[in-house]
Amino acid sequence: MTRSKWILLAAVAAICVVAFYRWTENSSLKLPSGFAGSNGRIEAVEIDVATKTPGRLIDVLAQEGDFVNAGDI
Repeated sequence: MTRSKWILLAAVAAICVVAFYRWTENSSLKLPSGFAGSNGRIEAVEIDVATKTPGRLIDVLAQEGDFVNAGDI
């Protein structure tokens, strides 16, 4: 190979390395401050809730995911 072909090959390789580096930096998932990301498995516990007296609900005051305490309306 001639010298100009080696220079061209080196330039193309350098461009590929820089492009790959930029692509990996920009494609990574950026999470907000205070959040952590990971892979894994979560074991969940299911809790059944039952009332002591039968009846119909008039209104649901808690949303899914809200914390409630014993005695809350």
